[in-house]
Amino acid sequence: VGLYAARGFAHGCCSLSDNCELLILADNDFAEGLGIHYEDPDLGIDWPIDGPVMISPAHAQLDSFHDFCQAVGGL
Repeated sequence: VGLYAARGFAHGCCSLSDNCELLILADNDFAEGLGIHYEDPDLGIDWPIDGPVMISPAHAQLDSFHDFCQAVGGL
């Protein structure tokens, strides 16, 4: 599976398969600490997850959407 996300576009994905490889094409390196946590209740995303979640340590530490907007000065 491939995903293209334009610069500045918040994106996330969820695999429902035990056997998935994901390639994300980006025009920049990952900005450590800059992003939105996938479980932020303010986003209201009903992820179809039924079991353990595999998420990188860097992504697990991301803040809420509100905190992200505060950090970058809004959208």
